[in-house]
Amino acid sequence: MTADIDTDIYMDLPPGYHLPPGKTIKLKKSLYGLSQSPGLFHYTLEEWLINYGFRPINEDGTIFKLVRGSEQVPLSLFVDDGLCATNSESLYKLFLSDLQKKFDLSYQGDLSFYLGVAVDHNLGPGTGVTTLSQEQFVQTLLELFNMVGCKPVSTPSEPNSHLVRGDQPQSPDKTVVQDYQRLIS
Repeated sequence: MTADIDTDIYMDLPPGYHLPPGKTIKLKKSLYGLSQSPGLFHYTLEEWLINYGFRPINEDGTIFKLVRGSEQVPLSLFVDDGLCATNSESLYKLFLSDLQKKFDLSYQGDLSFYLGVAVDHNLGPGTGVTTLSQEQFVQTLLELFNMVGCKPVSTPSEPNSHLVRGDQPQSPDKTVVQDYQRLIS
């Protein structure tokens, strides 16, 4: 996940490496872990995709589509994860080959898991069913919030309870806010 860097960034050498006094290292490319890296990589990849013929189909530039005649390759991107489908295996293979020439990729094979969603394909004769599940994600949340043995309820609060402004804390506990954000994500 490297890309050209758009600002001057200097760094210390890792332990065991030495420079003469008064010298430092200036980055030429973004490094994994650098806060700017995901944005720079996305910009570099988006520019390449558009030059290749893809067009963004949403405002935030996470979904692209390549159309060549009746052949299509829709592509979803999230930071350094990508997912594409196609109605043309030859166009897909050509695109993947060209993409691998430009970027260091790891091909994960048929889709089984993407962005927290498990994907199960039952493509037997006459079925053609694909199932999406977030069971593992939900199980992880239940464990994280000590709710593995909880029982479902129809409403998360007592019936006929009324909230008033005075019940709100003056300043919210940051830990509670972060836990809530993680829970509803």
